[in-house]
Amino acid sequence: SDGCTELKPDGSKCPRFDAMCESSDSIGGKATEPRAPEAGLWFDYQIKQLAEHADLGDSWWVDLYQGGLQCRGSDGGCAPPLPTMPPTPGPTLPPGKCEGNDGRCAGKASRKACYQA
Repeated sequence: SDGCTELKPDGSKCPRFDAMCESSDSIGGKATEPRAPEAGLWFDYQIKQLAEHADLGDSWWVDLYQGGLQCRGSDGGCAPPLPTMPPTPGPTLPPGKCEGNDGRCAGKASRKACYQA
């Protein structure tokens, strides 16, 4: 936890409660949410919420780590170098109406015409 609610999970008053940090979107501010413990203590509700909303990045990295990526080799030394991440393909726009603020599109009828050299 990074700070307690006015009442701690056990129902006692939190001696370090900071009213300046209390807001309508603070965890523990709603009757359906658990009260937050004092700063520095494990707050299971918050940890699960952070994990649920985490952006773990590109799926290639997630798959690599979930596949057992190790920072150390089995002999205790450095692990082998990471494989190279495959290149991310650029966006592919279908043929369509030429729109937008790009000056190359003025008077052109298609997206292809806008970007021809």
